[in-house]
Amino acid sequence: MTAIYLIRHARSEANEKDLCGMDLPLSKEGERQAKEAAKYIGIRPDVVMSSTKKRTIQTAEILFPELYQHVTLPVFDEIFFGDLESVASTEELRCEILKDPLCIRTKYHGDDIWERAQKAIEYLDHLEEEFPDQTVAIVTSDSLLQSIRCLQQHGKVNGIVWSYENYFENCSCYRYPFS
Repeated sequence: MTAIYLIRHARSEANEKDLCGMDLPLSKEGERQAKEAAKYIGIRPDVVMSSTKKRTIQTAEILFPELYQHVTLPVFDEIFFGDLESVASTEELRCEILKDPLCIRTKYHGDDIWERAQKAIEYLDHLEEEFPDQTVAIVTSDSLLQSIRCLQQHGKVNGIVWSYENYFENCSCYRYPFS
């Protein structure tokens, strides 16, 4: 049986500046987090995948240096926030997106989070066929991880997708499917 693990990237420069989206590299703190997590992550994957974003590639490289011949796939890229890309996140904006995550698409011309999550789930569900009896680690972003988990566990429910109860810590590692 294939074992699939989803890992959130380490702290990025965008996280430090509280910016939506952005393809920025890991911060110094993120590099430290990933090096520390590498000591304790507890999995030795046969295959390492990540999104195409700098912070996920860097996190994968630090966590699994001996396996850095990994695959980058856009299906695991962070949710595209449209007009909000590079905008500083405010409490008001977080509340708006939490209440209605589809506003990213309808108001800010970004991704439909449910479509993005569904595409990622479909890909994840086919990894068993592609990598039978192997361990696969995928480094991606918090926004996509939260959307996948919410869709898988609750369906298209606004108000929970990016709530604190659905939050992923930097470098946290979870077995897929979520239980």
